[in-house]
Formats: sequence, C-alpha cells, structure tokens
Amino acid sequence: MYGEVAFCLAGLKPVVLIDLPPALEKQYVATVLDPWIQAFNGAHRQQQQQWQRLQRRLLTPEMHGMMVTFLLGPHTPTAVSNQLQHTSIDSEQALASLLDYPGHLPANAQQLQTMLEVAYFNKANHQLLTTFACQQPETPLVQRHFDQYATVMKSFGLDIGLVIRSPI
Repeated sequence: MYGEVAFCLAGLKPVVLIDLPPALEKQYVATVLDPWIQAFNGAHRQQQQQWQRLQRRLLTPEMHGMMVTFLLGPHTPTAVSNQLQHTSIDSEQALASLLDYPGHLPANAQQLQTMLEVAYFNKANHQLLTTFACQQPETPLVQRHFDQYATVMKSFGLDIGLVIRSPI
C-alpha cells in the first residue's frame, strides 16, 4: 500500500483505496490513517486541500456491497472528491478511473484469456508498489502510464520497474 500512498503524495493518483477485512480496516484507520492524516494536515495547515478519508459502499460486480475507505490527498481534484461523495461507484471501469488504473478487469469469460497482471515495483528492493489488471490491447496505454509514473517517482529518488504477465 505504500506505493499507492506515495503515488498519491506525488500527485499522480487522485485517491487510494484501502480494502482490508472490516475489523482490521477499523483498527488500521484508527491507529494508522487518522493519526497520520491529523499530523500531516496539522503540519501543512496553509494548504488549501489536505488529506481526508471517505468510507463508501461499492456497487461494482467484483466488490458489490463492500464498505471500503478512500484516502484523498492534497492533489485530489475537486471533481473526483465530489464524485466520491455524491455518486455511486457501480462499475469496475469507474473504480479503475478513480484509482488511475489504465486497464480493466475482464468483463466476460472471453476477456479472461486476454487478461494480464500489471505490477509496478521498487527496483532497489523489489517491493511491490501497486498491481492492477489490463487486457492485452491496453498494454501500450499501460506502458505510457508506467513511463509517466517512473519519471515523476525518479524525481523523488524512487526507481520503479514494470512487470506485465499472464496469470494463466
């Protein structure tokens, strides 16, 4: 999850999805997120936008009915914040867009055959930073997305790598 938060801090991702088992998520929010948000926002009071968290119930096919936490950073566009607060998230495509994932999960059995797993990792220690799915025709879009992330994160001293593979 640290990669997702780092990407949000760098202004690349508009939001971070925190999806843990309910009891663990409640503890994580209380002991990690809320104290961190309070400390960050207190140290950066002059910023117009600050970190905030929203809890929402997802209506997507993969996560239907699940209550999750979204972490919104200081770079989260107002339109994204408004969308999260006032619009149902009812499709995988809408969720992928909110999370800045350039690919999508299979929509049918045929797309299972063309699905690829995508991972961005820290080259220094091979630690996973983020993972998502895409379809084979989306790989050029994934490459452009990765190139943008790699350029920005390099400016912060983080050299990232890309792995795209078939799960089959």
